[in-house]
Amino acid sequence: VYYYTWNRIPERLHLKVGWLYAGASFFTLFIINGILTFMLTPGAAWLEVAGSGQEASRFFQAFFNPTYWPSLFLRTLVCVSLAGLWALVTASRLDGNKQGALKTEVIRWSFGWLLPAFFLMPICFLWYLYQVPESQSQLLGLGISTIGSGTFTQVTRTALITVMTSATILCIAYLVAYRNPREFGFGYAVCLLVLGLAATGSTEKAREMLRKPYVVGEHMYSNGIRKTPVGEPHITEVEKFNSEGYLTQSLWATEEERVAWAEFDHTWNGGVQLASETLGPQVAPETLRRGELMFQGQCLACHTRDAYRSMKNFLRDRDLTSIRNMLGMLHDYKEDSPYRAFMPPLVGTETEREALALYLNEMAHGGEQAQPAEPVHQVARTNN
Repeated sequence: VYYYTWNRIPERLHLKVGWLYAGASFFTLFIINGILTFMLTPGAAWLEVAGSGQEASRFFQAFFNPTYWPSLFLRTLVCVSLAGLWALVTASRLDGNKQGALKTEVIRWSFGWLLPAFFLMPICFLWYLYQVPESQSQLLGLGISTIGSGTFTQVTRTALITVMTSATILCIAYLVAYRNPREFGFGYAVCLLVLGLAATGSTEKAREMLRKPYVVGEHMYSNGIRKTPVGEPHITEVEKFNSEGYLTQSLWATEEERVAWAEFDHTWNGGVQLASETLGPQVAPETLRRGELMFQGQCLACHTRDAYRSMKNFLRDRDLTSIRNMLGMLHDYKEDSPYRAFMPPLVGTETEREALALYLNEMAHGGEQAQPAEPVHQVARTNN
C-alpha cells in the first residue's frame, strides 16, 4: 500500500500509512520476541507451575521474561541498522555526477542510522548475556577461553561471525560510503547488505544454539521430553520413560506394536541376545523397528539420517560397542558428560536403548537394513 500510493494520495496521508506500517511491524516484533525469549528463559515464576496445568496463570511473567527487554532493544537496533543498509542500497543508485549533492546528503543520512545501532548493540548484547542462565552462556564462554588452542564451540564460532561482519560493515560504510559518497556504488551497497544479513542470520543461529539442549529452558528438551514433573505423581518424564519405557507412551508407536513388543520381550527376554558384534540377519526386524521409532522420537528433532547433522556420517567410524558407550553416556547424563551441554538425555528401558544401538549400527554400516523396518505387529503375525 505504501509503495503503490506513492504520489497518488496526499503527502500527509502517505506518511501516516508509512507510520502505520512501521508500527504494525514493530508490534509483530513485540509479540514474536516474547515467544522466542520465553523458549530460552521462561523465568522462575512460570517454571514453578510448569506441568501443573496452571501455566496460564503466569502468562505475563513468562512473556516478559528475563531476556525479553534486552532482546527487544537488541532486535530493534538490528532493524534500525538493516533499514540504514537498505537506504544505502537505494542511495547508491543515484548518479554521483548529476546528483552529487543529493546523493551525499542521502548516504550520510543513511549512515546516521547505522552509527548509533552499532555502538549500542554491544551494550544490549552484554545485557542479554547477563540474563541468560549460566548453563547456557557457559557454551560461549568456553569457546572464548579456548581460542588459543583452537577449540571453538559452535556458538562461539557463530558469534565471531557476527562480530567480524558487523565490524566490517561499519568500516566499509564509514570509509567508502560516508567519506566518498559520490563514488559509493551499487556493488558496495549490496556487499554491505549481504554482510548485514549474514550477521543477522549468524546471531539467530547463535541464539538457537544457546538454548540447547532445551526447546523451553529448564522445562522441555529439544526432543519434546519434559524435565520438570508433570501431573501426579510428581515424577519427571525422564524417570517415567526410563522405568515404564519410552515407546509405551510415544505417539510414534501403534497400540498393536506395543502389545506385540510386550509379548516379544516376554518370549525372547527383551530380544537383546539376538544381536552380537557380528551383526547380520540375526537382528530381528521387530528390534530394528523399535530402534527406528526410538530414533524418530528422540533424535530426528536435531539429526537426519543422511543430510543435516547426518547420523550416518557421525557414526561411520564407530562400531557397535562405541555406539553403545555413546548411548550409555547420554542415558546416564552425568555432570561431566561432554554431551550434556547441547544434547538431551536418552530415555527408555535397556531393551529400547539396545534396539536403538542396533538400529544406529545398521544405519551406519548395514546399508538397506536401516531403512524403515516392517511394523512389528505384522512381523509377529507372520511368525505366529
